[in-house]
Amino acid sequence: MSNRDLLQAWSPPVAPVTLKRHQQHLITSLALGELLQRFRIGHLSVGKLTVKLDGHFRGEIAREQWEREGLGWRRTMEAGDRRDGVFVRLVDESYRAAVAAGPASALLEFQDRPDRP
Repeated sequence: MSNRDLLQAWSPPVAPVTLKRHQQHLITSLALGELLQRFRIGHLSVGKLTVKLDGHFRGEIAREQWEREGLGWRRTMEAGDRRDGVFVRLVDESYRAAVAAGPASALLEFQDRPDRP
């Protein structure tokens, strides 16, 4: 993820974005991919997936990633089986509900703090 040359081998962003943000979008995409795989094999029910997605879309980066990349995900999932279609429908619904609920959670800045070991 930190090697710029290797990042060029991954699907390029759909619009210009900073390297840091591209890396962040890739992480959120990987998180969705992990949820998709767990849903496909039955380790996540519709209810559990919805809870996970609701948490996922509380964040600014996840919302931004779906705004930018959602169309590609929809096209891919619609070419899959019924379960893929259900997955992308649930992702879209959770995303829209999160946006309707209000602003995303602010980004956390991870830093060394004197009050933490």
